[in-house]
Amino acid sequence: MTELEKEVFQCQKQDLLSYIALPLIKVSPDLIGEGYFRTYLTFSGKIVITASTVRDHFKFYLHEDYLLSFKEQDKIYIVFNHPKQYEEAIISILNGQYSKIPQSAIGAIKIYSGMKFNFPVYGGRKYTHPVLSGILKEKSINERLEQVGLSYGEECIPPLHLYEDLIDLDTVII
Repeated sequence: MTELEKEVFQCQKQDLLSYIALPLIKVSPDLIGEGYFRTYLTFSGKIVITASTVRDHFKFYLHEDYLLSFKEQDKIYIVFNHPKQYEEAIISILNGQYSKIPQSAIGAIKIYSGMKFNFPVYGGRKYTHPVLSGILKEKSINERLEQVGLSYGEECIPPLHLYEDLIDLDTVII
């Protein structure tokens, strides 16, 4: 994501996949730890967390979808299989087709991402996080994208970036 996209979608502190992929394994970004952390997908759809630290109470190795973990260059890599019920969602995310994410996956994203949805704000209005607005294709995010001159065709969120969002661990772990 460019700096402008990060600002529009409020992804300065977390990357896009932390908002939309981690919830599919029922992991909230707040659970992981302080300091550096980033979420990636492998080309086969595995979910990878890289972090500088992991909170003691985050027992990732007990998680039902845990595959493996290792440490390299002061980063901890934790690899999860995607849950089979969200395979269609992972494929949609990998293809940048966020509007095709199934409702069951959107429900998990709403619950575990920490993004606000229809949150009451001053003046009687409601606030929805821009990433969630983009997934739901709400009118407010379309207007915001038009204002800043961004366009992603049929979608309201930028597609994944090959070098920023994907990691090639499949050749190592398969």
